Amino acid sequence: MAKPGLFNKIADAKMSLSANYMRHLADGGTARFDLKVKRLYTDTTRKGIDFFTGEFEVLGSNHPEFKVGTTVNFYTDVASDFFLSNVKACVAPIIANMVNEPVAEEMVDEKVMADVVGPSKDKDGKDVPPGYYCTGALIRAEAIKAISKKSGKEVSRINWFQV
Repeated sequence: MAKPGLFNKIADAKMSLSANYMRHLADGGTARFDLKVKRLYTDTTRKGIDFFTGEFEVLGSNHPEFKVGTTVNFYTDVASDFFLSNVKACVAPIIANMVNEPVAEEMVDEKVMADVVGPSKDKDGKDVPPGYYCTGALIRAEAIKAISKKSGKEVSRINWFQV
């Protein structure tokens, strides 16, 4: 028999598919990814932590675990000291690709982020559902081996580039 109250809030739970996060090569080398944006959005974890995440289709990679056509994810949450920097680093080159010119980091502001993650309009004035403003945009990413200053554990740092 299940512990009483164990499933009290299951009706409010959100199902999620297993995430497939970009990571460096097993030998510690840099993994490179050519990606197409599927969706960029924000949400809140069960513990009430706000986060930003992206889903990308792999168009090419030197990482043997990430085949063409698979989906990879990027995640950062407000518990990270670098949350806003991580979001801006991801979004700026995506927007630059969409407008076909460099985007200075100071151009990624609250209004731009509202378009990126919220309901918005595309260039033809059609409604775009939340998270799909950048769908189809291309971006390049690198996963580099790093050591977390907080935990001392090996992690993958993601660098983003305009295509």
